[in-house]
Amino acid sequence: MPVELTDRARLLRAGKTRDRLCAAGEILLRECRRAKSHFTIAIIDDEQMALLNFAYRGNNVTTDVLAFSQVEGEEIASGDGENLGDVIISLQAARRQARDGGWKLEQELMRLLVHGFLHLLGHDHEAGKRKAERMFAAERRLFDALGAAGYSCAREDLH
Repeated sequence: MPVELTDRARLLRAGKTRDRLCAAGEILLRECRRAKSHFTIAIIDDEQMALLNFAYRGNNVTTDVLAFSQVEGEEIASGDGENLGDVIISLQAARRQARDGGWKLEQELMRLLVHGFLHLLGHDHEAGKRKAERMFAAERRLFDALGAAGYSCAREDLH
C-alpha cells in the first residue's frame, strides 16, 4: 500500500476521511512522479506533537504538521520506489485551524497533508524567500490536482 495511515489513539473517526487521506496521498505520489514510492500519515494529539517538535526541532510547543523524510540529497530529486517517510499531523491543531479558517476539518487535513508531503520531498519554506515561493507554488499545484480529483483543500492563498 503506497500510503498508510496510523492513528493508534483513534483520534480520527473511522470512515471516509481516513480513506480519503490515503487516496489523496496516492494522488500526491503520482503528481510528483513517485507512484512507486510510499509514505505514512500519522494522526496524533497536541501533547504528542509538542514532544516531537521539542525532540527534533527544539521547539517546546505544539505545531500542526511535521515531516520526517527518509530520503536525502540526490535521492529526493531522482528516486521512485522508496519509503519517503512520515507526515505527522496533530488532529487537535487541524481542528482549531479549520474552525478559525471557517472550513471543514477534512479540508484542513488535506492542506496539512500536502504541506507535510512537500517537506518529505525536500521543500523548505523556512530556507529563504525563493525556496518558500517554490514550495507554496508546489502546494497550489497539488491543491489544484486534488481539487480536480474531487478533494477540497483549505487554501491560504495569502502566500
